[in-house]
Amino acid sequence: MSSLNAQEFISRLASDPAFRSQVGIVPTMPLDEFQSKAAAAGYNFTSEEILAAAETQQGGALSDQELEDVSGGARSNLKISITVTIKF
Repeated sequence: MSSLNAQEFISRLASDPAFRSQVGIVPTMPLDEFQSKAAAAGYNFTSEEILAAAETQQGGALSDQELEDVSGGARSNLKISITVTIKF
């Protein structure tokens, strides 16, 4: 796993709409689905690494609302759902 890999993936998503479409990434999606699609494209990273890369991509610290959106999650049947938002 590599934070560099996460940063490379986000950079490629931001600069290559054809790649983004091919991989099936949309601006807001569940973190586990995001990681699964990234892994299928050859990019592997932890949840922490992608969240840190997203913070860097947005130019620094996330706002309180962004932190809540990313880390809050929703509990249903003992499953945690976390959504990641990437700006293209």
